[in-house]
Amino acid sequence: MRRLIVPVIVAGLAAAGCSSGHGTLEAGGSPSASPVAAQHSPSVPVLASASPSASASPSQDDTAAPLGTEYTFDDTSGGVTVKVTATSYRTIKLTGENQELLPAGARIGLIGVRMCVVRDTSGNGVGLTWEPWSLLTAQGEQYTPVGAYGTSDWPGPLYPNDESLTYRPGDCRSGLIPVHITGGDVPTTVEYNTQGGVYDWRIG
Repeated sequence: MRRLIVPVIVAGLAAAGCSSGHGTLEAGGSPSASPVAAQHSPSVPVLASASPSASASPSQDDTAAPLGTEYTFDDTSGGVTVKVTATSYRTIKLTGENQELLPAGARIGLIGVRMCVVRDTSGNGVGLTWEPWSLLTAQGEQYTPVGAYGTSDWPGPLYPNDESLTYRPGDCRSGLIPVHITGGDVPTTVEYNTQGGVYDWRIG
């Protein structure tokens, strides 16, 4: 899905899903650490800080961190701390129609994501979804994850996309998040937009 950038306030962290069809690797992105996921309770503000190698600043290409940079999100009021990383980016072309009725040849950007739960004093666990994640282009377009998907479409496991499944301190989850890219647009940034801030990783 394609749209102009509009800041999105999301209560949780992001994840993976399901569809039919097959994908073939098209172009490589920069590989890095394997992805993981975590999320906090709805409507709780999140305070964010980056690890020393990252710069925790709002969404801007010129200040985006390299892929593999780990950010720490600390929700003091909700009692939740998680570490989130965009680990890699690559593209594939579908070789068959999938459940979202994307045709063969459709170009899909695959964001590698990793999330770890560090602290959860709420006792409710941390749920994971894809909602905070998107791809941005230099022209200001935003592409969000696909709405229907299947494991046979992708060259690896998907990141969790079900906030009803919760994770505890010490749990880490990783996987791919698929995003349909139209026309000749070339994403330059992976964005994570959650309560408390917008954080970017530079592609390439």
